[in-house]
Amino acid sequence: MIWGFYRFFTKCSGMNMTRCFQIGCGIIKQKNNTTKTPKTQRRVKTKMKKLALYYSFDAHTKRIAHEKSKDLKVDLLLEIKELKQRTKFNVMTSGAIEAIRMKKSEIESLDVNFDDYGTIIIFMPLWGGSPAPAMNSVIELIPKGKEVELYITSEKGDSARSADNTSNEIQKRGSLVTKYVDLKIG
Repeated sequence: MIWGFYRFFTKCSGMNMTRCFQIGCGIIKQKNNTTKTPKTQRRVKTKMKKLALYYSFDAHTKRIAHEKSKDLKVDLLLEIKELKQRTKFNVMTSGAIEAIRMKKSEIESLDVNFDDYGTIIIFMPLWGGSPAPAMNSVIELIPKGKEVELYITSEKGDSARSADNTSNEIQKRGSLVTKYVDLKIG
């Protein structure tokens, strides 16, 4: 008896009571127009597009970004341009201090929709053991849910301290650092 009521009410969930009673008593038949999809469907893996961004003061990082982006099969390579005009002396003094303090600098607007890309590759120079201020501004733009690969360029600097700080900043924004590579130039 209880089993009959259970079947009756579960079969008729979402219908008005008159229609449910008519189906339960066999007066009318229920149309089965709905097709159920299996709960576990295989997710089709699509090719994730790759976006590469780079900032280069003296063209070393630019050269590396262009070389590596071919190997990494990047879909779009964009240069980050800082609004502030810097000299070599400025980079070595106040630029390095700004980098160490994780300060941001104003950059030109980026004409790209980050949502179109699953992987974001960043090529950045190391100033005073930390990313250049322009790249700190870029890190702030990265949306949630992206895979980020970092390529740090330096002549002889050590990016060990920077690796943790930069990765933490990206993870705070809800993205995942999948690769961190220290590249020596020169």
